[in-house]
Amino acid sequence: MDWITISNAIKALDWATLSNIAVVISAMFLVWQLAEMRRTTQAQAFSVAVEHLQEERVRQARQTVFQLKGKPLESWSSEELRSAEVVCHTYDAIGQMVRHKLLSKKIIVSSWGPSLRRSWPIVRSLVEKYRREFDAVEYWDDYEWLANKAQKAKERWDTEK
Repeated sequence: MDWITISNAIKALDWATLSNIAVVISAMFLVWQLAEMRRTTQAQAFSVAVEHLQEERVRQARQTVFQLKGKPLESWSSEELRSAEVVCHTYDAIGQMVRHKLLSKKIIVSSWGPSLRRSWPIVRSLVEKYRREFDAVEYWDDYEWLANKAQKAKERWDTEK
């Protein structure tokens, strides 16, 4: 190929079209890059959530709460109350992360759904008491929201069977 042929080929190029193709390719790369950043952020958030949820103190608190089923709130010991508060604080923080899309609702609900569904009815009376005492309806509301999502997911799964 000689220089005249190359020169004629360059002159024949439609630079506007080439420019548009470059913009489209750049936009596609940007979308891919943003998706990867979001995936990385969610992976990091999930790692933090798992760390908190699997921490021995939190696991023990959940076990204590599960043993409170059917026991009236008025008869809970101070240790049992502290355990319930740990569970509420932990699940509320996870609920905030899910609600603000830092964590995948599907992953959390499919992994901790049974624990959420079991623990929420047990601690509900404590949450309601604190909401009245502090005049704060938002007290641990993200935990309640997450437990409700876990319940709805179970109902959906049950109807699919």
